[in-house]
Amino acid sequence: MSLKRFYILLLSQLILLVGCHFKRQTDWSPSYDIHSKKPFGLYVLDRELGQLNGVQNVTKWRKNITSHLDRYEPWELADSGALGCILTISPDLRWDNKSYESLHVYINEGNVCMLFTNDIPQFILDSLHISLNGGIANFFSVKLDKKLKLCHNASVVGKSSCINADMGILGAYFYNFDSLKVNVLGYVYDNDGKKYANFIDIPIGSGHLYLMTEPVLLTNYYILDPDFRPFTEEILGFIPKNAEIFWKLGSSIDEDSASPLRFIMSHTPLRIAFLLFIFGLLVFAFFTARRRQRIVPPQPKNTNSTIEFVRSLSNLYEQSDDINFIVKNKIKYLLNKIRDEYHLPTDQLNDDFIRQLSVKTKKDPEQVRILIQEVNKHLNYSFQANENDLIRLNRFIEAVFI
Repeated sequence: MSLKRFYILLLSQLILLVGCHFKRQTDWSPSYDIHSKKPFGLYVLDRELGQLNGVQNVTKWRKNITSHLDRYEPWELADSGALGCILTISPDLRWDNKSYESLHVYINEGNVCMLFTNDIPQFILDSLHISLNGGIANFFSVKLDKKLKLCHNASVVGKSSCINADMGILGAYFYNFDSLKVNVLGYVYDNDGKKYANFIDIPIGSGHLYLMTEPVLLTNYYILDPDFRPFTEEILGFIPKNAEIFWKLGSSIDEDSASPLRFIMSHTPLRIAFLLFIFGLLVFAFFTARRRQRIVPPQPKNTNSTIEFVRSLSNLYEQSDDINFIVKNKIKYLLNKIRDEYHLPTDQLNDDFIRQLSVKTKKDPEQVRILIQEVNKHLNYSFQANENDLIRLNRFIEAVFI
C-alpha cells in the first residue's frame, strides 16, 4: 500500500470515528435570535408574537433605534389612533445617547417601549433615577442550585402569579428608585424570601417604559414549558391592545449584517462537516502539491503534404490511363466551382448561362463560349476522350478562370 493510500484510509477512519462517537448536546448558550431553536432562542416567540390579542402588526429590524424612528416616525401613529410599541429582548443594551433621546421622544408622544435585558447602560439608569443590581445568582451558571421565585404584581395583573425558575435566571433587580414615579410590576425573591423589583413601569409623558431584567423568560424554553407559559403570556400581556409592535432585534447598534457562515456555524453537524471539509482540502493540497509532471516528448512540426498528395494522385491517374474518367471529373469539379463561387445554376449551359458567366468572371464572352461548347461536347455526346481532348479542355478552363 502506498503512503498516499494509507493516509486517505486513515482520514476515512477518523471521520467514521468522529461520526460514531458524536453525541448531540443541548446548547444552553443564550442566543436571543429569532432563527434559533436552541432553548434560549426566540424562534417560538417570533412565530407567536403576532397572535397576541389586538396586535396589528409586527415589524422587525436590526439597525439602531434612531435610524428606525427617523424612517418610520412611529410617534405619528398616535394621531391616527394606533399605538406603537418598541420591543427589545437582549442580554444587554448597547445604545448611545442619540438612540435613547429618540426613544424618549417616541415614548413621550404616547407610545410604549418594553426592554427585556440583563444590563442597561449607566447613562440611561441615571436619567431614569434608578439603579440596577447585576443579579443574585451566579452569572456564569446556566442552572441554579436552588430555584428563584418570580412573581407578578397582583394589583396589575388581577391575580397573583408566581413561578420557581432556575434555568438562565440571573436574579437581577432594580433599586434606589422613587416608588411614587415607578410602578413595580414584578419581583424576584432570594433564598431568604426577600423580594426585589425586577419588572417596573416608568411613565414618560403620555407613554410608558417597561423594564424587565429576565429576558430569558421569553425564550423557547419557557414558552414551550406548560408550567411557565402562562407566566410568560402575562408578561407580554402588558403590551397595549391594538398596538403596532416594532421589534428591535439584537443589542448592538452595529448589527446590520451577519456572517455568511452564520447558519453553518450555528448548527453543530454542519459545523463539523464544514471543518472536516476544510481539513480534507488541506490534506489533499499537502499530498498533491509536490506531484511530478509527466514528461511530454517533443512533437515534430507538421509538414505541408499537399504537394505530395497531388503528386500521388496524379501518378494514380497516370497509371490507370483512363483519360475519359479524368475529363468527366474535371468537368464535374468545374461546374461545382461555378455553382459555389458564382452562384449560377448549371442545369442548362445555354447562351444566357454563357452571358452570365462572362459577366461574373469578367472574361471575354468568346472564350467562355468556347469553354462551354467543349464542356457540352463531353456531356452530350458519348465518345472516348483522348489525351489531346484533356489538354484542350484544361487550356480552355485556364483561359477563363486563371
